[in-house]
Amino acid sequence: MGVTGNGDYLFWVTQLSGAPDHWTISVSEALRAPWFTYNGTVTAFLVDVLSATVRIPMFLPGLLDGGIAFTPAQLQSTAPTTAPPGICHGTVNRSGLFRSRW
Repeated sequence: MGVTGNGDYLFWVTQLSGAPDHWTISVSEALRAPWFTYNGTVTAFLVDVLSATVRIPMFLPGLLDGGIAFTPAQLQSTAPTTAPPGICHGTVNRSGLFRSRW
């Protein structure tokens, strides 16, 4: 599910017969024992960690001392904005039929 800047890995512990809302979270320090397991959803895990309600032994002390901030990344798409030459362009009409134009 994720990895921290210090090499701690976060995993969903999936259950074959359970819905994703019943999966737990496990944290491992560089894929070594011991593992920390959190019995809750990802949302609850994030709330508890960021509010310092639960302490993850693998996470550095003072992790939240600088405050909590979120900076969204800029979307950098490599997809072309228009189709390359020779590619068929068209539209789909109300009947679901594709009408091409070159």
